[in-house]
Amino acid sequence: MPTQDLDQLPWYRQFWPWFLIALPGSVVIASLWLVFISFKHADSVVSDNYYKEGLAISQVVEDLKRATNLGLQANLAMNHGVLTVSLQSEQPLKDDQNLPIGIALLHPADKALDHRVIAKPIGNYVYIAEIGDIPAGRWYMDIYSQKEADNWRLKGELYAPFDKAILSADQ
Repeated sequence: MPTQDLDQLPWYRQFWPWFLIALPGSVVIASLWLVFISFKHADSVVSDNYYKEGLAISQVVEDLKRATNLGLQANLAMNHGVLTVSLQSEQPLKDDQNLPIGIALLHPADKALDHRVIAKPIGNYVYIAEIGDIPAGRWYMDIYSQKEADNWRLKGELYAPFDKAILSADQ
């Protein structure tokens, strides 16, 4: 084709305009795709209720101090998905051996793997809870009393799988 014929072709029949349009067009499409992915898989690390959680943190700190003052320790045993918690204390626990305790087993990276259960007392400060099998790796554990007042709380870090572990207020 002679050059005069190329110059007379309409712009939409030439290569370079489409090439130059495709470059920013592909960037726009990739950006929209990344926005979609970021909204679909958003992290849940930021809370909507900052004030209420700030007050709860003060309560948790008081509960941890109370556990330290009591010299509280929890001996944990896991057998076929059943967690047994045996509490030992240097001071008496004010008649709460028949009250259930709360247990939170929290995965550090995946909120979907978290377990929150109420452990039932079976006597003499021994409690059992059905947790199920947990994947191997690092876990955070939170054990707390279910009383109206004089609450205590134990927090610690565990590595699964475990048969036995100790959670102490001194940690």
